[in-house]
Amino acid sequence: GRILTTMEAAPILDERGEYTGAIAGVADITERKRAEQKLKESEERYRTLINTMNEGLLHVSNDDVIQFVNERFCKMLGYTPQELIGKAALDIIVDEEGRKLIREKNQLRKRGIEDQYEIQMKTKSGEKIWVHVSGAPVYDRAGDITGSVGIHTDITERKMAEKALHESEKKYRELVENLSDVVYEINPRAEITFVNRAIRRVLGYEPDELVGKSVFELVYQGDRDFVLKRLVELKQGIEYPLEYRVMSKSGDVRWVRTWSKPITEGNTFLGARGTLVDITERKRAEEALQKSETRFRTLFEQAGIGVAVIETGTGRFAEINEKYCDIL
Repeated sequence: GRILTTMEAAPILDERGEYTGAIAGVADITERKRAEQKLKESEERYRTLINTMNEGLLHVSNDDVIQFVNERFCKMLGYTPQELIGKAALDIIVDEEGRKLIREKNQLRKRGIEDQYEIQMKTKSGEKIWVHVSGAPVYDRAGDITGSVGIHTDITERKMAEKALHESEKKYRELVENLSDVVYEINPRAEITFVNRAIRRVLGYEPDELVGKSVFELVYQGDRDFVLKRLVELKQGIEYPLEYRVMSKSGDVRWVRTWSKPITEGNTFLGARGTLVDITERKRAEEALQKSETRFRTLFEQAGIGVAVIETGTGRFAEINEKYCDIL
């Protein structure tokens, strides 16, 4: 193959100063040229790689002056490289809080510390975008820190989605907290993970007092097997309302009616969500009615006279006691 050389020559003069010839030195620089070519190719390859990244790259000096930006970073902010290089990086940060954060991160870089953070930046058009930054110090050949480099990922859409989700959850929570019925959630171990404020009226507990507790700590002892069987059925996807007794904070026994729906992911049971209504007064009324009916039935059957109940309109006998039958 070809051999690359460098030549250095000097004239030879006699004692009268007249030119008599020349002396030359030739050095083989093939390896040096090959190394230079490889370096050039490597630099070109990495420059192409950097400019085709999906993330924006920003290189700043120790005094926060922009030294280099890739194409993606420019596209994110709407600038050309010429408009950014030489500019203070703080100028593209939205507010003073963000600038304070950048100053703190620059101090970390000067101490050789890498980290990640999220910050708002300002585009050329004045629009605000959120970026996730992975920052690291930049070293020279002597091992001294000369600046820092940051990989920037646009997370604006994610932030907007998080904000919308937060607002939706806030609206849902406010709605749930203002319901008169108790709303609850439990995990697969039947531990309460959420309960709204309506529980105060029913059982006298604050919601925070119940989160983390097993529902079986509240269920009346005589109904626990019944409720456990219902939980097993719920894990199998069987839904129906349930009436049972629970203990209030003060020790009173209360009747409640619950309707739970399983929370699943694929075939995995993650817990249940449902509503609880206090039916104590209804149960008391039903019990009083039952006692009244039993008392009436006893009097009806044991009366010393014949008694008959006749339907209005049809004139048919609805009920007659034994004494009435004897008379007939």
